[in-house]
Amino acid sequence: MSEKTIFEKIIDREVPSRVVYEDEYTIAFLDIAPFDKGHTIVVAKKKFETIWDMDQETYMALQATVHKIAAHVHDTLGVGVAVYQRNLASAGQEVPYVHVHVLPRNDDEGDRPVFNDLMENRISYKSDEEADKFLELLKLS
Repeated sequence: MSEKTIFEKIIDREVPSRVVYEDEYTIAFLDIAPFDKGHTIVVAKKKFETIWDMDQETYMALQATVHKIAAHVHDTLGVGVAVYQRNLASAGQEVPYVHVHVLPRNDDEGDRPVFNDLMENRISYKSDEEADKFLELLKLS
């Protein structure tokens, strides 16, 4: 049996996370190494490596949650939103588990790429308190 991915550990509550939304099929949480503050990852609770491996019901549930989170990020933060998903390592997928990035984007970000492969372009929250502020701001019931 292969080792659990970080997403499976989050779903199983084996590692801490800042969950902004959860339902029967999906969970959404703040990225621990965000590209922008409020960067949220959405995953299905059922593991699939790629979108073409997914059954239709799970895929539709994932997309419904992505829609809900993207609209909420836009409405709450008043920014644009980039939605991004990759399949297989050759396309840049870092974790072999289907996941969708919901990225807040400000008009003043200039030429900064929407999504860059380089880890040094990621940001950090200044403190746990700042991350918790975004958690409370973006949490859906």
